[in-house]
Amino acid sequence: MRNSNSTHEKLRRALHREKTTMQLTGGLIGICVAVVSLFYFFHAEKAEAEKRMVEIVNYVKVQCSTYTHYNESSESKSLLRAIESARQMSTNIKMETENGGHLSEDFLKENLQTLWVDGIIVLDTEGKMDCEYSTDESLANEITEYLQKEIIMDFAGSGNIWKERWWKE
Repeated sequence: MRNSNSTHEKLRRALHREKTTMQLTGGLIGICVAVVSLFYFFHAEKAEAEKRMVEIVNYVKVQCSTYTHYNESSESKSLLRAIESARQMSTNIKMETENGGHLSEDFLKENLQTLWVDGIIVLDTEGKMDCEYSTDESLANEITEYLQKEIIMDFAGSGNIWKERWWKE
């Protein structure tokens, strides 16, 4: 009987070892599957996040481009309106002086309202203020001071020379 107990004990130990080995193997396989799954899903999520970021960046680029285009268009229209107002004012001044009138604050105020501008500064050929009217006096002083800079006066002077040459030719 002892022999049978000892065989039984050996068999039980072998089964226990085999069971432990199976559990260890199963555990290791489970850990490997979990690590591989984690690695795969990490990369898949990373690729998806990169794709979303590229889409967001492209959307922002388009929005910035559209906004810049809109601002440039608006600024261009504003500059064209200012040029047209300056041309019209030049014509009005020429007509006033040719008809024997003189430039006055009332004349400028009247033109200011019809040309949709905030101020009018008329300079003589030497860059000195001849007449001005503005709804914002501090702004008019600032602009007058800016116009007196040497580089502006040099440019204005060269423009008159260019006009004289062009008309003579």
